Amino acid sequence: MRTSSIYKKASFKTPFYDPSGNPVYSDIYWTMTPGARIINAVTGKLLPGKVGSKEEEQYFRVMHSCGLFEDGPAKLYFECIEDYEIIFGTAKDETVNNWRSKQNFLLQQK
Repeated sequence: MRTSSIYKKASFKTPFYDPSGNPVYSDIYWTMTPGARIINAVTGKLLPGKVGSKEEEQYFRVMHSCGLFEDGPAKLYFECIEDYEIIFGTAKDETVNNWRSKQNFLLQQK
């Protein structure tokens, strides 16, 4: 069960606009508590794995430190790069390629 002290939610303007030119706002979820279950930044769904564990490597993760979150930097977890792009727009090709290579490597280790 989520508690406000461990799991957080914020609403902010995405880089997208609706057909009328109005900014689109989105909710985003995060936790910085080591050992807490990982939470999907887009859906708020609790995922397998814990913050700070080796399991977190299976997710695309971003440390967001641009003043968006009142508690300071936030580590955001996404199940895939496409989920990240829903919130922040496009990711750099090099980042996408590196993440996909890492995922392929992790799949081969299973």
